[in-house]
This record gives sequence, C-alpha cells and structure tokens, in this order.
Amino acid sequence: MLYVIAVLMGLLTIVVLLVRWRWFSPIALVYFIILSIVLGILEDSKWSFIVIVRYYVYLFGSTFAILMPFFLLFLAYLMLSRIDHDRQISFLRIIFNIFISLTFIGIVIYTAWVVIEKNTYLARFLSVYTLTSIYLIINFLLFVIINLVLCFYRPLYKDYQAIIILGARLSADGKISKVLRKRLELGTRVYLKATKKPIVIVTGGQSQADFPSEAQVMADYLYQKGVSKKDIIQENQAHSTRENLKFVRMMFKNNEEVTNSLIITSHFHLLRTYFYAWMMDFQLNIVGVAGSVSHVVFATLREFIAFFVLTKELNYLFIIGFLIRGIIQVLDIYR
Repeated sequence: MLYVIAVLMGLLTIVVLLVRWRWFSPIALVYFIILSIVLGILEDSKWSFIVIVRYYVYLFGSTFAILMPFFLLFLAYLMLSRIDHDRQISFLRIIFNIFISLTFIGIVIYTAWVVIEKNTYLARFLSVYTLTSIYLIINFLLFVIINLVLCFYRPLYKDYQAIIILGARLSADGKISKVLRKRLELGTRVYLKATKKPIVIVTGGQSQADFPSEAQVMADYLYQKGVSKKDIIQENQAHSTRENLKFVRMMFKNNEEVTNSLIITSHFHLLRTYFYAWMMDFQLNIVGVAGSVSHVVFATLREFIAFFVLTKELNYLFIIGFLIRGIIQVLDIYR
C-alpha cells in the first residue's frame, strides 16, 4: 500500500510540475514519496541490515508510544483552536479539521476504554500507537537528511537581479543574532562578487515593539559592509517565512527581478523555504547557511514541527492510517 501511495504521489508531482500548479508543492510531494518508500522498505525488506534497523526502530517506537495519545490530543486541540481563531479558513478545511480531530479523540478514547474497561494488558494499548510513533521517528530523520542534502545545492556563482535575505528574530538587546549575521554575510559576499550589482531585499518585521524592524537592522548592517544604500530594499512587515516571500512578491508583482533571484536562509530552514518559494512563483535558487551546533539542534526540531504542521493534511492521513492498522493488528493478535 505504501508503494502505491508513492506511485500516486509521483504521478501528481509530474502533473504539478508540468502545469506549474502553485497550490501543491513538489518538494512536499517528493518528501512524502521518499517517506512512503522508506517506510515500505523498513516494513518489507528481508535484508539483514534493514532487519537490524527495523528492530531498533520498533524498539524506539514502542518506547515513545506511551506519549502518542497525548500528542494526538494536542494535535486535535490545535486543529479545533485554528477553526476558532482563523476566520478566513475555508469551509472544506473546517470540515477536514473537525473530522481529523474527532478521529484522533475517538481513537484515544477507544484504546483507553479497551485497556481500562476490558482489563487487558498495557501492551495492547501501546501496540496501537507503536506504528504511529515509528512514523514520527522516520519522518523526523528524513526531514534532517533532506535538509542536509539540500545544503549541497549552492547556486552562488552567477549574477542575479535580486538577492533576497530572509529575516530572523533579533537578539534580546535588539541586535543582529548569529543566525541572521550568517545570512547577511553570505548576501554581502554574493553582492560584492557580482559584476552587475543586484538589488538586495531584506525582509522581516518588528520582533518586539521597542525594536526596529528586522529589515531595518539588516539594511544597516549591509550598508556598513559595503552594499550600496540605493541597492537595498526593505520589506518590514513580515513575521513568518510565508509572509517574507509573499510580501516580497507583492512588492514586485509585475517585475521579473524577483524571479531571477537568490534566496538566502539557514540550513535548517530550507524545506519550508522551498515550499513557499514554489507557491509564490520564485525560481528555486535557495541557499542555506550554517549555524552554531547548539542552536541548530533546537532550530531543527522547531522547523520539523513547523514543516509537519505545514504538510499536516498528508501527515494526519498517514497517522490515521497507521492508527487504524495498529488497531486491526491488535484485534487479530488478541482475537
């Protein structure tokens, strides 16, 4: 079944690329194609190495399975709260959110009732959630690996009409953080090496009310490092990756400058940037800069959660599929 899903999503990816359908992100579809294949190989392969990996993955999955009911209830809460707070959400999205939320809640209640009321072993309860726990573990590992692979694509050695540097939160004293400085340093190097100087677009709103916008601080830094003030354009309203690219696209709606552009972000942030760059009709010339090890660990986990939510429809359908499969397996074993 997992291989069938991979084939269907592969066909959808081809269609999306041919018709340039901006509602679907090819990078997300490819991500889930690879995820489906990896899960299928992990489940079916008889190769000794895969068998050993499968043993340890199941071991870790069963360890974290006890936390899955709480995770599912948290996801249900997030989906229901979004209906209440986001007034622009479509009717179909409302129905989807309600359906998935009630499914999560129903499965948690059912498994808890079976364990408590029927006086069965806790192992039955954990078995239902082990496959879902494994799905999240493999999902996270794949997220890390694909981000690392994307780091090797470095489209720096050509002249661009624009360099777009995505903002990041300022430090506690309102100055440039280490993460943001890395992005600006790379943008400065690309600008100074260009034979025909591009415009440099810095994007980011205010992190706190008392601070200047991220774009303003970034522009000041670039000017001090040798970037001409006339070549710096500020977008100082955005507060998210989506808004970064959306507002830049709105500024140059009828201009091809941002089409032939280089987008600079961080290593851990590449997948989400690719996702939104496709939706906003940018060329996928995106490069990530490295950060400190201590920050990257936290940032990678945060970015995984953000990407998980960004692709939540597919994630939720996978999770429900594994939950139902876990219930069926448990019923067959204990029948």
